[in-house]
Amino acid sequence: MNRWTWGWIIIGIFAILIVFSRATSPELLKDSDTILILNGIKARGEPLSWFGSDWPLGNHFYRPVVSLLFEMDLALFGKNAAGFGLTNALLAAMCVLSLFWLLREVTDNLWLSSLGASLFGMWNL
Repeated sequence: MNRWTWGWIIIGIFAILIVFSRATSPELLKDSDTILILNGIKARGEPLSWFGSDWPLGNHFYRPVVSLLFEMDLALFGKNAAGFGLTNALLAAMCVLSLFWLLREVTDNLWLSSLGASLFGMWNL
Protein backbone atom coordinates (compact mmCIF):
# COMPACT_ATOMS: atom_id res chain seq x y z
CA MET A 1 0.00 0.00 0.00
CA ASN A 2 1.22 3.47 -0.76
CA ARG A 3 1.18 6.29 1.75
CA TRP A 4 -2.05 7.81 0.44
CA THR A 5 -3.95 4.57 1.01
CA TRP A 6 -3.52 5.01 4.76
CA GLY A 7 -4.93 8.52 4.51
CA TRP A 8 -8.00 7.27 2.66
CA ILE A 9 -8.47 4.51 5.26
CA ILE A 10 -8.34 6.99 8.15
CA ILE A 11 -10.74 9.41 6.49
CA GLY A 12 -12.99 6.53 5.44
CA ILE A 13 -13.28 5.52 9.08
CA PHE A 14 -14.43 9.05 9.95
CA ALA A 15 -16.99 8.90 7.13
CA ILE A 16 -18.33 5.57 8.41
CA LEU A 17 -18.49 6.87 11.99
CA ILE A 18 -20.45 9.91 10.80
CA VAL A 19 -23.02 7.71 9.05
CA PHE A 20 -23.42 5.35 12.01
CA SER A 21 -23.66 8.14 14.60
CA ARG A 22 -26.32 10.06 12.72
CA ALA A 23 -29.33 11.68 14.32
CA THR A 24 -32.51 9.60 14.28
CA SER A 25 -34.73 11.49 16.71
CA PRO A 26 -38.27 12.40 15.59
CA GLU A 27 -37.42 15.90 16.83
CA LEU A 28 -35.47 16.45 13.58
CA LEU A 29 -38.72 17.16 11.74
CA LYS A 30 -40.34 19.31 14.45
CA ASP A 31 -38.36 22.48 13.78
CA SER A 32 -40.62 25.30 12.56
CA ASP A 33 -38.63 25.87 9.34
CA THR A 34 -38.55 22.16 8.55
CA ILE A 35 -42.31 21.90 9.01
CA LEU A 36 -42.85 24.86 6.65
CA ILE A 37 -40.42 23.43 4.07
CA LEU A 38 -42.13 20.02 4.06
CA ASN A 39 -45.59 21.62 3.86
CA GLY A 40 -44.45 23.85 0.98
CA ILE A 41 -43.05 20.86 -0.90
CA LYS A 42 -46.27 18.89 -0.46
CA ALA A 43 -48.37 21.86 -1.56
CA ARG A 44 -46.40 22.48 -4.76
CA GLY A 45 -45.82 18.89 -5.87
CA GLU A 46 -43.50 19.85 -8.75
CA PRO A 47 -39.84 19.04 -7.92
CA LEU A 48 -38.24 20.78 -10.90
CA SER A 49 -40.15 24.01 -10.25
CA TRP A 50 -37.60 24.86 -7.52
CA PHE A 51 -35.13 25.76 -10.27
CA GLY A 52 -37.34 28.61 -11.42
CA SER A 53 -38.55 30.14 -8.18
CA ASP A 54 -38.11 30.71 -4.49
CA TRP A 55 -37.66 27.75 -2.17
CA PRO A 56 -40.51 26.46 0.05
CA LEU A 57 -40.06 29.00 2.84
CA GLY A 58 -40.80 31.82 0.41
CA ASN A 59 -38.17 34.14 1.89
CA HIS A 60 -36.53 35.04 -1.44
CA PHE A 61 -33.71 32.49 -1.36
CA TYR A 62 -32.81 30.42 -4.40
CA ARG A 63 -32.03 26.93 -3.06
CA PRO A 64 -33.12 24.36 -5.64
CA VAL A 65 -30.69 21.61 -4.59
CA VAL A 66 -31.70 21.84 -0.93
CA SER A 67 -35.35 21.80 -1.97
CA LEU A 68 -34.77 18.74 -4.14
CA LEU A 69 -33.03 16.94 -1.27
CA PHE A 70 -36.04 17.63 0.95
CA GLU A 71 -38.30 16.41 -1.88
CA MET A 72 -36.24 13.22 -2.19
CA ASP A 73 -36.29 12.58 1.55
CA LEU A 74 -40.01 13.16 1.73
CA ALA A 75 -40.61 10.78 -1.18
CA LEU A 76 -38.27 8.08 0.16
CA PHE A 77 -38.86 8.28 3.90
CA GLY A 78 -42.13 10.13 4.41
CA LYS A 79 -42.18 11.54 7.92
CA ASN A 80 -39.45 9.14 9.16
CA ALA A 81 -36.87 11.45 10.74
CA ALA A 82 -34.20 8.73 10.69
CA GLY A 83 -34.24 8.83 6.88
CA PHE A 84 -33.66 12.57 6.88
CA GLY A 85 -30.81 12.03 9.35
CA LEU A 86 -29.30 9.40 7.03
CA THR A 87 -29.30 11.82 4.11
CA ASN A 88 -27.59 14.48 6.23
CA ALA A 89 -25.01 11.99 7.49
CA LEU A 90 -24.23 10.78 3.95
CA LEU A 91 -23.79 14.38 2.79
CA ALA A 92 -21.47 15.11 5.73
CA ALA A 93 -19.45 11.94 5.06
CA MET A 94 -19.08 12.86 1.38
CA CYS A 95 -17.89 16.34 2.40
CA VAL A 96 -15.19 14.85 4.63
CA LEU A 97 -14.00 12.58 1.82
CA SER A 98 -14.12 15.47 -0.66
CA LEU A 99 -12.12 17.71 1.65
CA PHE A 100 -9.42 15.06 1.97
CA TRP A 101 -9.28 14.72 -1.81
CA LEU A 102 -9.10 18.50 -2.28
CA LEU A 103 -6.36 18.94 0.31
CA ARG A 104 -4.44 16.07 -1.26
CA GLU A 105 -4.63 17.68 -4.69
CA VAL A 106 -3.72 21.15 -3.45
CA THR A 107 -0.97 20.33 -0.96
CA ASP A 108 0.25 16.82 -1.88
CA ASN A 109 0.97 16.48 1.85
CA LEU A 110 -0.40 13.34 3.52
CA TRP A 111 -0.26 14.72 7.06
CA LEU A 112 -1.85 18.07 6.27
CA SER A 113 -4.57 16.45 4.17
CA SER A 114 -5.32 13.83 6.84
CA LEU A 115 -5.28 16.36 9.67
CA GLY A 116 -7.56 18.83 7.88
CA ALA A 117 -10.11 16.21 6.88
CA SER A 118 -9.89 14.48 10.28
CA LEU A 119 -10.63 17.74 12.10
CA PHE A 120 -13.62 18.32 9.83
CA GLY A 121 -14.72 14.73 10.42
CA MET A 122 -14.49 15.15 14.21
CA TRP A 123 -16.48 18.37 13.96
CA ASN A 124 -19.24 16.41 12.18
CA LEU A 125 -19.27 13.77 14.88
